[in-house]
Amino acid sequence: MNIFDDFDQFSYGSEDPSGGKEENETRKKYFEEELRRYKEDRSHTSDGDKEKRRAFLSPEILEELIDYCVENEKFEEALHFSMLLSDKVPFSADAWHRRAMLESHHLKFEDALRSYERAVALDPVDLDLLVNYGITLEAMGHANEALALFDRALAVDPSNEDALFSKAACYEKLEQYNEAINIFKYLVDKEEYAKDALYELGYCYDSTERFSEAVECYELHLDHDPYNYNAWYNLGIVYNRMGMFHKAINAYDMALAIKEEFGSAWYNRGNALANIGKLSDAIESYKECLKYDAEEIRAWHNLANAYEELQRFRDAIRCFSQAIKYDPRHSESYFGRGSCYDALGHPRKALEDYDRALGINSKYPELWYAKADALYNLGKLEEALLAYRVVLEQTPNDFEAWFDYGETLVDLKRPEEAAKAFESSISIEEKWADSHYGRAKSLYMTGGLLESAVELLIAFRLDDAKRKQFENEFPNLAQEDAFRKIEEIVNATGQIEN
Repeated sequence: MNIFDDFDQFSYGSEDPSGGKEENETRKKYFEEELRRYKEDRSHTSDGDKEKRRAFLSPEILEELIDYCVENEKFEEALHFSMLLSDKVPFSADAWHRRAMLESHHLKFEDALRSYERAVALDPVDLDLLVNYGITLEAMGHANEALALFDRALAVDPSNEDALFSKAACYEKLEQYNEAINIFKYLVDKEEYAKDALYELGYCYDSTERFSEAVECYELHLDHDPYNYNAWYNLGIVYNRMGMFHKAINAYDMALAIKEEFGSAWYNRGNALANIGKLSDAIESYKECLKYDAEEIRAWHNLANAYEELQRFRDAIRCFSQAIKYDPRHSESYFGRGSCYDALGHPRKALEDYDRALGINSKYPELWYAKADALYNLGKLEEALLAYRVVLEQTPNDFEAWFDYGETLVDLKRPEEAAKAFESSISIEEKWADSHYGRAKSLYMTGGLLESAVELLIAFRLDDAKRKQFENEFPNLAQEDAFRKIEEIVNATGQIEN
């Protein structure tokens, strides 16, 4: 509800039966002359002359001046005249109400509260006054106090739609969505509030993950107001949350047809396009977003992600760097840039970015994993081992991390520990051939030939390509009669379950 709607209740002067064109023009000239004098007074007139001018302006003239200024969006001047009016008629609740609304519009909330208190003391049952007072309290973050005022207004008139809508909006801000829904559903049938209530209902249903109902409300709202780009945008968000990405894109397109410079719609459109694999189109959407907001970090980051997925790593690095420029603590962009350096064969640069990211967010197992891999690729096996341990502390059921931990231990010639690591991996995912193959290697290094053969044969059965890998890695062992005999014994004794 526009807080200045209540100015309609105040007098704008007598009506002219002939249509009022001449009178309106005369009044306009008069008001503009008063505004000119006001501006002149501010910079040139002495205090004594200003007092004479103030005394000359009657309450009726001041009221009309305020209304004229509000109507023409001259709010600074309106506030000045409202202060003169409340000084001239200090026992008028209407005068203090006008002043409070204008102080609130200028974000002078503490002044507004004092004016509202004066007004309410003079007229404690003025419903518009109570509602506007509550709206100001809500804007200041005093939602519970605002609710008390709306209830006070409703105690006077339980069917007052302004108070009901404001109360529901307050519940919405407090994230008490079910309470808000109950009121908005009632207001949907009220002509004056149907359109706005449907819009707010859509938001409440979305917030409570009642997506089908949210879609229905936004579509009904758009029947009332088809050019509301925010409603199209919110509808797109709901479709996106439902995984209906094509419909989301259509909704964002409608929002953008109405307001092309809608950066958030371009950004979310890019996300929806990326979700259906249209990365080139997503890139263009992110670029459009950045055209209107060059410092939108999420757009730079997701643009970089799209480039990375297309293996355009240098473009991705440039975009990740832009995200970091605008937010030097954006750990995800350091991670992304590091991954691109890794892909380009620059593990040292990658490691620098991973360390920067971990300095910002150390509770990030994927990042520790990437650091461990980079250290491994640089031949820093002991440091890699420490990083893999952190991964396993944070995600102990990551069977791939247990496997890489075991592989590093094999390279460090610590086969007993490696065998245990592979065993942990197998206990989590027993159908993964790599862990059985790794355990076979570590057991062979400790002299456990029979156990090693059993693990090898399991790996072969799970993935036939492992036999070829074994023959390439251990050509002599694969040809030895001893291994063939062990394989025959294992098969004959049924030590491997089918």
